[in-house]
Amino acid sequence: MRILHFLLAVAAFAITVFGPLKWIPYISIFWLAMLTMYVVNRGCVLTQLEKYLTGEDITIVDPLLKLFGLPIKKHNRNAITMLGGIFMLFVGLVRLYTF
Repeated sequence: MRILHFLLAVAAFAITVFGPLKWIPYISIFWLAMLTMYVVNRGCVLTQLEKYLTGEDITIVDPLLKLFGLPIKKHNRNAITMLGGIFMLFVGLVRLYTF
């Protein structure tokens, strides 16, 4: 399950940055939906499912937190996830309206 979660994030990033322009409206809707679900559910649905199934409190954001030397806490996980999602939505909208 965790690899699916990781690959979904990588694929969405790749499509947003490198994908065809005709896909940008759809991927922008994906990012907006992801951010909305993240706020409404107080966290990522896939992460919550992974935690329920495995009992481990590990997210796909944890390696980034370690890389930046930040403590692995819920607040830092949420901040990195929201910043990343908002940034990717911004990149998608910039690509949509400038190219």
